[in-house]
Amino acid sequence: MDTRKKLSIFKKSVRGLLKQNKQSLCDGDCVYLNPEGLKCAIGMLITKGSYNPKMEHSGPGDDRVQKALEKSGIIVSNEFDMGFLARLQDIHDGYEPYAWVDIFADFARVQFSMSMVEAKKFVKSLKPKKGK
Repeated sequence: MDTRKKLSIFKKSVRGLLKQNKQSLCDGDCVYLNPEGLKCAIGMLITKGSYNPKMEHSGPGDDRVQKALEKSGIIVSNEFDMGFLARLQDIHDGYEPYAWVDIFADFARVQFSMSMVEAKKFVKSLKPKKGK
C-alpha cells in the first residue's frame, strides 16, 4: 500500500468514525458492524456486500476480514499494511470517542510525516460540520 492509498484509507475510516462519534459495540465488545449499524475503524472500509458476520470477534489479520477488505478494494500485502490497519482499529477499540481527534492526529503525524499542528488540523478537517 503506498502513502496515497494509506491516506485515502485513513480519511475514510477516521471521517466515518468522527461522524458516528461512538464505538461500534455489541455486548461490550468492539465489532466490525453492530446491530445499530455502527462500524469500527476497519468496518468503515468494508462494503455492505463484503461484510461477513462470521468475521466478528476476529482480528484484522483473520482470513475472513482480509477477504472482506479485498472484496472492498483494500489489499493488505505486507505486515506494514497490516500494522497500519491494526493501529486504526486499536484507536477505535482502545479510546473513547472524545479522545479520537488527538490520538488519530498523533497517528497521522507519525504515519504521514506531519507536524502535530498540521496533523491535528488535518484530522479536525475530517469531522463533520455542525448540523450535517
